[in-house]
Amino acid sequence: MKICPFMSHMLGADGNVLEIDAAAQHHTPTHGSDVVVLGYDGDGGVGVKADRKTRPSAKATQSGATSHLYCLKETCRFYRAADGDCTFDAILSTVTSARKAAETSDKPGRKDDKRDETSAAVARELDKFWQFQTKSVAEMISSFGEVEKRQAETITKLKTDVEKRLQNLVPTEDEEHERHETMIAIKDGIAEIKDTIDARNDGFETLTTTVSDLVLGFDDSIKKIKEQWTQIMARIGAIESLAPRIQDMEANVTKTVGNMDRLERNWAELMDLVRSDRKKDDAAAAQAKRREAMKFNNLGVTSFHNGDMKLACEQFQEALKRDDTFAECYNNLGLVFTELGENDRAADAFSKAIKLNPDLHAAYNNLGYVFYKQGNYGRAVEMYNEALGRSANNSSAYTNLGNAHFKLGNKEDARRAWKKAIELDPSNEKAQRSLKTLDD
Repeated sequence: MKICPFMSHMLGADGNVLEIDAAAQHHTPTHGSDVVVLGYDGDGGVGVKADRKTRPSAKATQSGATSHLYCLKETCRFYRAADGDCTFDAILSTVTSARKAAETSDKPGRKDDKRDETSAAVARELDKFWQFQTKSVAEMISSFGEVEKRQAETITKLKTDVEKRLQNLVPTEDEEHERHETMIAIKDGIAEIKDTIDARNDGFETLTTTVSDLVLGFDDSIKKIKEQWTQIMARIGAIESLAPRIQDMEANVTKTVGNMDRLERNWAELMDLVRSDRKKDDAAAAQAKRREAMKFNNLGVTSFHNGDMKLACEQFQEALKRDDTFAECYNNLGLVFTELGENDRAADAFSKAIKLNPDLHAAYNNLGYVFYKQGNYGRAVEMYNEALGRSANNSSAYTNLGNAHFKLGNKEDARRAWKKAIELDPSNEKAQRSLKTLDD
């Protein structure tokens, strides 16, 4: 029968586990010889408890392995049913060969180092795959060993007590009866111990199944990890195969960006040319409109001086139809409405002229005159001052400003305004008459 190399390596040569079989129930188990915990009996098949005591072969015992741990065969993760080999045993054989090769090396001072290197390699391999399972099994087997040890001590104590009682035995009926009761109690105790050991063995069978399930689960996990790793490597390969295409795409994108920049610059230049041409066209169109409007505006001025206000109004309106931005034409139309007595329409025309050309001082002066005619002398003063702010040498505006101040009762302000008007234009008869009236 074959010794299990994995369990032997895990427990060492002096593992402390017990097995009670038919041949060992009536004497104290000895350490390392009458004990079996995990074993394969050649006659009884695979199992963890033998019905009779089984011993390993002399060759297996001489190998140094723990003699009470036998091969579990199909129930063990390391067993290969196809050829009956043990994977763990193969690992140990490989390591042993490596160790012997290290020990026989010709290089001086390197044997111990290589031996240590080999031992470290074994430790790393075992820790990598079996750390959790080994720890769990070792702890449980250790606990079972403690139980068996205490049971052995109990049996030893019972036997010692029985022997003492037998030595002091007096063959009387009472003592014989007492002895009989004691023996019954001892037998009951031994039966109870056997039941406990049977329960222990059942638990160990469960442990074996659990360890096997863990190993199988670990194997499935490794298999899944390998599959996932294969998929990842395939994806990486696909990505690497796309690298030249990505580089080509980057080059094309760079080229496209350069083309877009040039196109954007060309487009900006084109739009500048279009806007410039449009401005020129607009300016030319505006000039053409203004020329047409000027014709009608000049005709309106002529009609105004001839006293034909109706015709002048029509001509100014025709001019504004051709160019509604003609501020001077609105001012002229306002003069026509003033002469016609249509003060509201005149004020609207002067206001439009000011909106189109805020520096047109004549429109402020004329709008002030409309307010003066309406009796709104305060607003008239404001408009006259606006006109003088844009034309400080306007004698007519000073004359009108003096008239508005006079209406407001501001005689000194009126005097200064009229004097300024005469100073700017000595021939201003309106200002001279108004100043003379004020002095008289």
